[in-house]
Parts: sequence; structure tokens; C-alpha cells
Amino acid sequence: MKKILIGLLLAIGVFGMVFAAPNQASAYSISGYCLTESGTGIASALVWLTTPSNSQTYVTGADGYYVFTGLAEGNYSVMAGGPCQFNPTSRSYNPLNSDQTDQNFIRFIPPPTYMISGYARDGGGIGMAGVLVTLGGAVSKTYTTVTGGYYYFNGLLQGNYTTTPSKAGYSFSPVNRSYSPLNANQSNQDFLGTPPPVYSISGYVKNGSGVGISGVLVSVSGDTSKTYTTGSDGYYVFNGLSGGNYTVTPSKTGYSFSPVNLSYNPLNADQTNQNFTGTPLATYYIKGYVKKSGGLGLSGVTVTLSGDASRTYTTGINGYYQFTGLYQGNYTVTPTKSSWWFSPANKSYSPLNSNQSNQNYTGARN
Repeated sequence: MKKILIGLLLAIGVFGMVFAAPNQASAYSISGYCLTESGTGIASALVWLTTPSNSQTYVTGADGYYVFTGLAEGNYSVMAGGPCQFNPTSRSYNPLNSDQTDQNFIRFIPPPTYMISGYARDGGGIGMAGVLVTLGGAVSKTYTTVTGGYYYFNGLLQGNYTTTPSKAGYSFSPVNRSYSPLNANQSNQDFLGTPPPVYSISGYVKNGSGVGISGVLVSVSGDTSKTYTTGSDGYYVFNGLSGGNYTVTPSKTGYSFSPVNLSYNPLNADQTNQNFTGTPLATYYIKGYVKKSGGLGLSGVTVTLSGDASRTYTTGINGYYQFTGLYQGNYTVTPTKSSWWFSPANKSYSPLNSNQSNQNYTGARN
């Protein structure tokens, strides 16, 4: 009986030990090489192992080998760097649940890049600002030059490209530059800019006897707007006009001109002797009397001219008024005086194209 009890205790103890033994978590490893393109190991590469909670590092030896061991199941990321770039940039394990060998990183050498640079200059060799240089082809970019005229495009991969300069009114030589392919840096890729041609319009404004008329306002309109006031010789000039459409028109109060204007569609050469003949316009008068009903002149009446000209005239003892030097146009004459009314109330001239005398009014007290 004693032997049986001892046996049971031993059995219970054995089974207790079996069931009491803790589970050992599985441990895994991640290993591989940092290699050149030809498969040679890269020494001194730094390899990082990271988890959400911690990280480890490993520096490769001469053979480029790295290893991380004793890793419990979980999520990991491995990256390589150091003396060069590698491809892939990282490796992920989500989750790591087995040994990972041959987790290699291959050295990555970025492809070479090139530059295109130069100047946009004028005929005197001076750099031109404000030139828009456009790069087209494998990549599209633009560059606007500043003082000095320099432009550049860098970081360009091998490929086919074209550079083209532009600025309003300018032509360039060459029109563009092409690189098929671009496989080396290209400097001194210069462009010569030629400004647009400019022209002038000039002439005289004279009277019928050939004498210059001063004070004539000559206007040019169209692609540019300018004015010029003639001196005693009647001469006018507009310089620096680019090719385009223009109209030149003279004007001066009291004058008509022949031709009325001159047009250039387009202006593509200097224009001299672009002359105008000015003729003084005819002038007219309006005059008369303001009288009392008995025929006596009424003084102190304000007679107002309105319309294409504005004037006033105050009558004297004989009631006389006048407006002279009036150009053809539309006018109205109105007499007024406190405590008086007039017949007619006013007179209109639409148009005034002849002298008007005896334009009389009769005044009566209110």
C-alpha cells in the first residue's frame, strides 16, 4: 500500500511538472545581404530593424551580411542605408511568423541628371530681362530671365528636350535649341534677341497758303495712343511706333482739316509728308435788342447763350446784346431780369449756320 501511494505521488508530480511547464514563444530571424549590382557585399552598411515599440541596428561586415535573431512573432520593418542608397528602400513583415532569409538590399545608383543653361542677350551683348524660356519634351518647365538674361534648367534626366525663348515683339536666333537626347550638361546655350522694328509718322499741318498752323492737336490712335501739338511751323511727328494699325487725326477749335485723318493698316515703314490742310471754320453772330413794350431799351437784362457755347451778355441803356464768333452748331438765347417776363421766352437755332440780327425781345413787368 505504501508503495502504491508513493507511485501515485510520483505520477502526480510528473504530470504536474508537464502541465506546469510554460510555453516557449517561437523566435524567428531576418537575415540577408547588402550587395552591389554585381552581387559583391557592401561593408559598413547600416541596417535598421524597427517595431512599433523599439528598434535595433546592425552594421554589415566585409561580406555585407546582416542578421536579426530572437524575434517574436509581430510586425517588423527593415531598412538599409549608409554609404549608398538601396533598393528596396525597406522590407516589411506583417506579421513575422517564420525565419526570413535572403532579405537582400541591392545598391541603387540614381540615374545621372543634366543641366541646360545660357543667356538671352540683345545685339549689343547685353542680357535681356523678361524673356520667357520654355523647356519642352520629356519635362515641361519655364524660366523667366531677370537682369543679366541668364536662364537654366537642372535635374534633367536623359531624354529629348527643346528650349524656346519668347518676348513680346522680339524675334530670337536661333528660334529654339533641341537635344535628342540630352546626355551631358549643356552650357552657353545662348539666344540672340532682336527688338521689333519701329517706325515714325510725320508731316505738317498748314493753311491753304502753305503757312504752318500752330496749336493743332494731332492724335495717333490704334496700337498706341499719343498726341503732339504743332508749333509755329505746323510740324508734328510720332516716333517709336511698332508695326500695327494706326490712325492720325488733327484737331483745333474753329478749323476743319483735309483729310479728316490718315490711316495705316498696317504701319510697316516710316511715313513722312503726312500733311493736313487746315481751313478756318465760318463764324456767325446772334444780336438784337431787349425793349420795353413802349419800344425803349431795357437795361440790366442778362441774356444767356447756351448749347454748343455758353456765354452771357448784360444789356445797357439801349437794351442791345450780341454774341459773335459762333461756329455752326445748336444754340439757345434766353433773356432774364428779376420781376420781368419776356416775349418770346427764348430763341433757338438748330443749327446756327448764318448771321442772326434783330433777334429782339419785349419785356414786361410781372
